[in-house]
Amino acid sequence: MAAPVLVSPRKYIAPRGQNCGELLEDGLHSSISICSEEKESSGSRLSIPKTDNASVFVSQHSRWAFPSNSTDLSGVWKPLVTDQFKRDYDEYLQNCSQTIFFRNLFRSTVGLTREEIVQDGRNLHMTSSNPMGQWKRSLVSSGWETDCNGEGARMPEPIFSKFKDPDGDEVEVEAWWEDEGTKHKSILRGKPRVKGGTFVTSRYLDATNGDILVCDSSFEPPQSNELDLNDRESKSSHFRPGFVRWKYKRLV
Repeated sequence: MAAPVLVSPRKYIAPRGQNCGELLEDGLHSSISICSEEKESSGSRLSIPKTDNASVFVSQHSRWAFPSNSTDLSGVWKPLVTDQFKRDYDEYLQNCSQTIFFRNLFRSTVGLTREEIVQDGRNLHMTSSNPMGQWKRSLVSSGWETDCNGEGARMPEPIFSKFKDPDGDEVEVEAWWEDEGTKHKSILRGKPRVKGGTFVTSRYLDATNGDILVCDSSFEPPQSNELDLNDRESKSSHFRPGFVRWKYKRLV
């Protein structure tokens, strides 16, 4: 397995004198505006000011470059496996057009899976381990920066991380934080075997138990216009939208 590729963040700094209370709108991303008289933070966490004259606009779908001060997904995690989860994941794999062999293999090894996460600023380093091997990758979050002083807000610009997945396919992943920096979201694109389909993942701590990690995995099938005629008549036509929710218990 090739070492994960770390992509250097690319930032856009708004021109000096731009009004920090002004709503900055992007056609792809949600708008936010933060005004604060606080000094710039260390940049490792998202800090939303609570001053009387602060104007904070945060939509549910806003993109942040950093997590909140109270959010840390770091740890070693073991999946909580139930019969219902196995059924849900088997259906998810079917919708991704996986073979019965792979699905049976999963059922016999899922309890041995481990996820190790190291959260470091905008970087999320992950190692997935099971009896078949390890998958190491690093995701770099892109989105609104944590500070908004007199210099103006920093506008989000997508960052893409490229690496090989467990099948050896080179894929591209875009990541960011949502819900005021409490939920890490990523989109994996470019996997040839799903003919343009995408994988969307959200990771966050359970609201009532910080030792439980929730991972919502969705598969969005390719559009028909992304498939050639042969694909439309083959197993690619079996792609369906899929969803499964993983829950992990903290070991470390």
